Amino acid sequence: MLVQNCYVEDMQGNKILIIDQNGCGVDQYVLSTPQYTRDLKTAFQESHVFKFAEKTVTRFTCQLRLCMNHDNGCEGITPPKCGSVADEDAVVHSKPLALEPPPISSTENDNDMLSYGPLDKKPPSISPKSVHGVPTAFGKNQMNRDKRQLVLVANGTHEMPPREAAVQRASSDNLPELDVVGILRVLDSPEDVEYFEERLKGGTAEEASALTCLPNGMYIGLIVTVIILDGTSKVAAVERILIRSGLRYVYFTATTEPGFPKRGWTHRNVALRYIRRHYKDYGRGAVVYFADDDNSYDVRLFNNYIRNVKAVGIWAVGLAGSALVEAPHVINGTITAWDVVYAPKRRFATDMAGFAINLELILQFDSAQFSRACIKTVPESCFLEQFNITKESCEAFGYDDEPKEILVWHTKTKNIGTRGEKHGYVIE
Repeated sequence: MLVQNCYVEDMQGNKILIIDQNGCGVDQYVLSTPQYTRDLKTAFQESHVFKFAEKTVTRFTCQLRLCMNHDNGCEGITPPKCGSVADEDAVVHSKPLALEPPPISSTENDNDMLSYGPLDKKPPSISPKSVHGVPTAFGKNQMNRDKRQLVLVANGTHEMPPREAAVQRASSDNLPELDVVGILRVLDSPEDVEYFEERLKGGTAEEASALTCLPNGMYIGLIVTVIILDGTSKVAAVERILIRSGLRYVYFTATTEPGFPKRGWTHRNVALRYIRRHYKDYGRGAVVYFADDDNSYDVRLFNNYIRNVKAVGIWAVGLAGSALVEAPHVINGTITAWDVVYAPKRRFATDMAGFAINLELILQFDSAQFSRACIKTVPESCFLEQFNITKESCEAFGYDDEPKEILVWHTKTKNIGTRGEKHGYVIE
């Protein structure tokens, strides 16, 4: 048997090749070449990267070549002879969606990110060893996202339950072919609000925030999460949440550089250095967004705003800067001023949660960071000014929606003086 010519379709005419006619995975970051059992009768492969992640239903089509009279793997056809991982990386067969990262799951210490010498550490190339589905709601049934409804259709005409499928034996000169179509039904999250972390501080309250935000992160779709924990050692609870969430992530620890404010400046610089070193040749379209542990995020922020940022995107933030809302003032689609309470004369009067930058700009202006020159200024404006842009050139999001909803809010999980025994439970 040979699995070949596999596509993912969005049910609207768009499709992406993931396994070619030779049975080889075309993009290791999406789906590697299938592995075959010793008897060559079963092929399998697992992926936690979703194409057309915003679609509820996607279509998976494959062609199976069956050799009924040969016992030697169809005389060399099976298993397929594919190139190395490096060879797979060198060929791009289709244009991936924006924000699609290479698979990253790591919990290594990266304090050397603070130095300016060579960095030996590279992004890991494997997913977490154990990824559990997040309970989701679809209709009246509770299911796990990684346990999707799969309907097999033979030759695109009728359903073929595995036990009823039968193929006529062919002569030794023929390799019969069977087209198999799978309908993957991606179940929606029961929660409408999305929480997401980039910088975490150690402590019980912060770990509770991580527990709330990270499991739902997988519903954002193709995204890499860079977690920077403020401190010198990792927190086991956060690490367990990361593994369980199914997110693509890297997990660092970093302490504030001497002389810098203790508000995540160093941690964001660490993340920027990591991105510039490991994504300098990415070339597939991505956006960088700084998320903090004191914010709450609606999943639409990622799907409707961040995914569509071409250069610099800006939007409203709730409960920021002592105001009910901080937002760009937009006239005829152009940002002309800032609807803020604090320092409205800033060149970019936006909150850290209120903007995102396309990866191309991050790479082009490779010295842009939260530098010492910003210490006596406002960090958001100081950082954005380094990209040679104006407020008029930025893209405004959400200003013309009806109703005008706020998709990111400043919130905080706070310890209110709880007491009592742990009774054997993991609290911190």
